[in-house]
Amino acid sequence: MRSPDPQQIARFKIHLRRVTGINLNTQRFIDDAAYATAMLDRAESVDDETLVALAVAMRLAAGGGTAAPAEAAIEPRTKADGRKYLFGARGG
Repeated sequence: MRSPDPQQIARFKIHLRRVTGINLNTQRFIDDAAYATAMLDRAESVDDETLVALAVAMRLAAGGGTAAPAEAAIEPRTKADGRKYLFGARGG
């Protein structure tokens, strides 16, 4: 698990303390993956949108979460009626 940006950790720590009263141990958060996961899970369970967004961003930055679901493969375009494009925008 990669450690996220220090500025992002600080923002998360301050907001977590304001909303929940939990004091985050930053060194342990960086070193201990289980502690980091527990803190992120706890932050995501709170009703505060900013804290949840920070937790999700931290999880994605650390590589511990899943990204958005992959969209269906884009199929190559085919010509519907088989005609070629012959004229420009002005019909010339």
